[in-house]
Amino acid sequence: MNRSARLSKSFVERISKPGRYGDGRGGHGLTLVVSPRAGGGLRKSWVQRLQIDGKPVNLGLGPYPIVDLEAAKDAALKNRQTLWKGKDPRHKRTEERTEDTPIPTFGEAADRVLETYEKTYPNTKTATWFRQLIRDYCGGIAQKRVDRVSGADVLGIVTPVWTEKRATAKKLLERIQLVMQWAVGSEYRVDNPATGLSDSLPRGGDRSTPFAHTPHQDVASTLAAIRAAGHSRQVVLALEFLILTAGRSNEIRGARWDEIDLESRTWTLSPERMKMKYGHRVALSGGALAILKEARELHDGSGLVFSVRRGNPLGDGTLRSLMAGHHGTVHGFRQSFTNWAAETGWGTALSGWALSHRPKGIEGHYQTIDLLEPRRRLMEAWSSYLGY
Repeated sequence: MNRSARLSKSFVERISKPGRYGDGRGGHGLTLVVSPRAGGGLRKSWVQRLQIDGKPVNLGLGPYPIVDLEAAKDAALKNRQTLWKGKDPRHKRTEERTEDTPIPTFGEAADRVLETYEKTYPNTKTATWFRQLIRDYCGGIAQKRVDRVSGADVLGIVTPVWTEKRATAKKLLERIQLVMQWAVGSEYRVDNPATGLSDSLPRGGDRSTPFAHTPHQDVASTLAAIRAAGHSRQVVLALEFLILTAGRSNEIRGARWDEIDLESRTWTLSPERMKMKYGHRVALSGGALAILKEARELHDGSGLVFSVRRGNPLGDGTLRSLMAGHHGTVHGFRQSFTNWAAETGWGTALSGWALSHRPKGIEGHYQTIDLLEPRRRLMEAWSSYLGY
């Protein structure tokens, strides 16, 4: 680790090589830690190394840019001053907190972190995705003070998502860690309850493990039970449309009327809307068109096909809640469709195109058509099988 020079604002902003960068002599042990993210890019965070009771201790001061260089230096100096007075800087936060400095809720802390994200990542989906994860999954702790959020609270939020959507759960845990690290850096608590929890999450369930799914023979009866349960009609329509199109949850929740051509019976999704970042056309069956007709009657003018409040898409948790008490998952309906297609002679090649899975290798290199018309017959057969 290099401590030959003091850190500067421009250096902290531009450094792109993983490593530990000290603040030189007089920096009170302040270090910028730059590490690669699992999904690409870099993570930057502040750590202060102090000797407490004769033992080296690393204190986390928060993530950059949520905590900038000036704030990190100020926190490091305060910790050093506290130690000089014979007190433990790990405990001073709760000692100094008074009724005049109320502790924010997790929801309020998330809003503060999101404000910084929106300034740091303008005109990108990063802040939007951050906000959506917090909104969809963290409602249970939104009104809880940040100093009272526990590791058990975080595990209770992340574990159900982890068993169904590993990548989403990792992002969710990372965002919760950021919010709680802001609380640490803002001296509302001394520890981050979301750190190190991945070892406590269930093993297995990786991308090679299929999602729990409803057997295709039971999809129609499951839908009938969901319709009869008294859920919001908009939400049920969204689930029906997902099943009939074999789509992904985020594709359906973000569906817009300007993507749909009722005359040609085609739904066209742009690359930005797709998981694999290439465009996809969906052949709309008679059942899917009937769902769209009913959704149009409930249209709120926002442009979204399905929404619960004007301009706001359905949350992923809203769709998942429909499956309570039923076997399988929302994403698992894609598996139901695939199994039905294989067992009824349609094969996996055509159903793969319906799922927006392009062929790999030499076949994918030379096949430049998406088999839309053959897929129309496939999706009509699936619609009929489900009783539409």
